Formats: sequence, structure tokens, C-alpha cells
Amino acid sequence: MVKKYVTGLVVGKFCPLHNGHLSVIKRAFELCDRVIILSYTSERFPVCGGFRRKEWLEYAVEGLTDDPSRTIIRVLDDIVTIEDDDPEDEHRYFCANYLLNELDTTVQAVFSSEDYGQGFADYLSKYFSDNLRTQIDVDHVMVDKSREIWPISGTQARRALRNKHRTSMLDNFLPWYVRKDFVRKVLFLGAESTGKTTIVKALGDDRGLNTALEFGRYLYDKRHGKLQYEDMAYIGKCQIEIEKYRSQGLSLNEYLYCDTSPLTTAFYSREMFNRVSRDLFNLVADTEDSYYKIFLCSPDFPMVQDGTRKDEAFRQRGHAYYMRELEGFDYTVLRGSLEERIATVRKELS
Repeated sequence: MVKKYVTGLVVGKFCPLHNGHLSVIKRAFELCDRVIILSYTSERFPVCGGFRRKEWLEYAVEGLTDDPSRTIIRVLDDIVTIEDDDPEDEHRYFCANYLLNELDTTVQAVFSSEDYGQGFADYLSKYFSDNLRTQIDVDHVMVDKSREIWPISGTQARRALRNKHRTSMLDNFLPWYVRKDFVRKVLFLGAESTGKTTIVKALGDDRGLNTALEFGRYLYDKRHGKLQYEDMAYIGKCQIEIEKYRSQGLSLNEYLYCDTSPLTTAFYSREMFNRVSRDLFNLVADTEDSYYKIFLCSPDFPMVQDGTRKDEAFRQRGHAYYMRELEGFDYTVLRGSLEERIATVRKELS
């Protein structure tokens, strides 16, 4: 008969969260009434920030249990005071202390696929027993130690994601809600009439499934040019949602071509309303480093007036804005004809 527990614990960096992690969490749900998931790291792994890991874990829980309320998820990067490679007992103490003195709970089982799990369980047993002055037994439940079910580790996943020549192999090991955050997004910025949309459409596939077109222009046309201040944050949020939606259907060896970002919306917000809302400002800050490659389209050919654009002075002001905002970022300025710009992009991405 399989032993059941009231509360189980899963601890990990989850950088990134992969299907091997999910198998451990799933086993915890099968054997426990309640599952606590703790994630922390002292390192900064690209695209694995705390807010993303929390989102991944919330998606995971929704898919693994009919009752997400029996789960506690905590991402502790902001309070952790130890380094990832510090002695094991320092990590054990940090977790034990957080469980008992912050969450006001014990656990009866630790779930992992690593040998360290038994020592961790033993430490928790002693810590809880000493502090509560009664015997508390914590078991270690090993899950797929040989990694026969999911032959992947976080280190292997990060190495594969850093590889410039990705293969679709990794698609099989990352759930869609994680994979979407690692699709390589190629961002095109630029003032009015510098070829952004034309370039994105030319690079995209026949159905446009790997393009995220400018939502602000869509809403502008829909509202017949009548946008309100509160529309600005909404436009920025929708632009990112379009990127997320498009990324879900792409393999990790494909590119998503993005026609502007919330940075563009912030420029128009300043121009139209003389301010940028807190929500839009935070959105720019949260997403500005999420692009694999940035191309800035130069206003070095005559402006084409489509009935909605302003004038050359406005165009030059827009270009100067991007030059200022991109200071410190790695980006490429596209010059020349549309054909030359497209050729430059293809060469840099090949």
C-alpha cells in the first residue's frame, strides 16, 4: 500500500521548469493532500526571472490538479541570502526555517529526483522535531532518479537554449507555457514610415503565424484615430499578449518577428498625452530585455504619407527617441532600401 501524506514539499530552481520537474510535482499531488513548492536561486538565468517561474508553476498546478487551492507556491529570490553553491546545510536550514516560521507548517515528505533528497528529509525531520519538541518524521520520495521518463535536467536545458543552432529536440521537454518564453523574438523598432511592418510581413511565413503585428495601429484604425490616455497601457499589454499567443505555436528553433513593442507605445503616449502611465512604464521595464535581437529602422528614405502619419520632424523625433532608449542595448540599425534591410536581417539571423 502506497503511503499518503498530509503535506509534501518540492524545492527547485526551475530554471527553466521542464517535464522532469512536472513529473516530481505530479507525484507529490498523487500522494499528498497539500503540496508546497519553493523556488529560489541566487543566479540570474536569462528569461527565468522570479515572476516568470511563478507563472510557469501556476500553469503547471492548473494542469496537474483539479484543486489548485491545495497548493502553496513561493518564489523566494528576493529574500534568499545564500548562494546556489553554498553548503547543503545552509539551503536546508533556509527551507526548514521558512516552512516553520514563515508558512507555519511542517511537511511529511520531500519529493525529488536527486540523491540530496534523503539528506534534506533527514534535516527537516530533526529541525521540526527539535523545534516542536515532538518526533516529526519526513520521508524522501524519489521520482525517476535514472531520468528514464524525462532524460533532461535544468543544466542541459539551459545549455541547449544558449546554443545558437537550436534543434526542435528541446520542444519535447518543455511545456508550452515555458517554451513560449524562450521562442527567439526579433524586434523591429523605428519611427513612422521606416519599413517595420513591411519587413516583418516579408520575413513571416505565408499565414503570418510567426509575426506579431502592431496592435496600436489596429486599435487606432478601429477607433478612427481617436485614442484615449487609458488606451496606451491597454495597447502595450495587448502587444505582449499577441507575442505570447504567437509564441505558443512555434518551435524553439524558429523566430517570432515583432512589429514594435511597448516601448513604441510609450513614445506615442508621451507625444499624445505628455505622460506614460505607471502600468505602461512597468511593462516596458519588464519586457525590454526579452528580445533575442533588436533592429532599428533608420528614417533614411522619403516618408510615405498614408493619411495618418505626421511629418518629417515627428519622424526624426521618433528616431532620436529610440536611439536614446536603446543606449546600452545590442541592436542593429537598418539602412537603405527595403530589400537591403531585409537582406541585412536575414544575414544577421542566419
